[in-house]
Amino acid sequence: MKKNLSNSIKMLIAFFGFAMLLTSCEYKEIQDADYPAAKLYMPAATNGIFAIDNVPQRVEFLPTSGQAYRFKIDLVRNKLIVPMSVYRSGVDKTSKITVNVVVNTDTINTLKNMLPIPKIPVATVVLPANKYTIPTSVVVASGSQTGTFDLEIDLDYLKSFPDAVIGIGVGITSTDVEVNPLFKTTIITLSTKILNPTAAFTSSVDAVDKSKVTFPNTSTFGMKYSWDFGDGTSDTTKVPVHFYAASGSYTVKLTVKGVLGTVNQALYTLPTQVVIAKNALPNFIYSVAADNIKQINFMNISKNAVSYSWNFGDATPVSTEVSPLHVFAAAGTYNVVLTATADNATTATKSIPVVVK
Repeated sequence: MKKNLSNSIKMLIAFFGFAMLLTSCEYKEIQDADYPAAKLYMPAATNGIFAIDNVPQRVEFLPTSGQAYRFKIDLVRNKLIVPMSVYRSGVDKTSKITVNVVVNTDTINTLKNMLPIPKIPVATVVLPANKYTIPTSVVVASGSQTGTFDLEIDLDYLKSFPDAVIGIGVGITSTDVEVNPLFKTTIITLSTKILNPTAAFTSSVDAVDKSKVTFPNTSTFGMKYSWDFGDGTSDTTKVPVHFYAASGSYTVKLTVKGVLGTVNQALYTLPTQVVIAKNALPNFIYSVAADNIKQINFMNISKNAVSYSWNFGDATPVSTEVSPLHVFAAAGTYNVVLTATADNATTATKSIPVVVK
């Protein structure tokens, strides 16, 4: 009986071992199967028109890994650079692919003249051949899915148009790999107005704290901001909140730098001066004199006031001292009122019942 059981176990082990062997063989057959054929395309062509019509919103802007930024500026070489790429789809990355880069200006004219609705602005100007440089080919290396290249445009040419749209079509061909016909051409339009920042802002004084002022920034195409608040302080944030230490009128200035830095910056001064008017906040505490229970010592803890008026509630003359001492003639409860006047001529009062024994 034990011998039969032992033989059965051996047969089961042998069966499972054979099944695993078959499974391994089947896996190897799948592994050796042919990969899907590769195709080439331009990632920038997948979202329609590649429009350059704004600047990065922060000077610290960096491209996120895997996502192309739309342009960069090289002031040393006087170039606006549009980074571009060719992508190899499919699983097989073993071959080296040579991709031809071609410029297609006819597409620009076709798109701006399409009826009934043009695909790009009708006034789009075709980028002249002598105002840009682009390689004639790019290589997608073995083991890589992407080949990159740059379109470099002459900055002086772009600056000669204060507000225009410049267009160019960049396409790819290859004899090594099929090119996806839907995404073989990237149409680039560039609005030259992005090179010309404007500076503008408004001001908003806080309803409760009159020393607090917010400056909404309505500038366009700015990269760096420099604020002069007119009180000897400054800031570089886009939309600052500033606290003034004293009431008064302040002329606020904003300087905006764009993608060209100091080459083409803008200055704006708020036409109407910012007027800070702090309201007085009257307040006081009191204590009884140690040697005279009818003498009350008042301590003034008001804020934003330049003058004071005390009414002690006992028909005696008012006092204009900051923190007066007052002797009451008789015991009782007196409603003492402090009136504080701010430097903007507004007044406020504070009353406290004072018990005199």
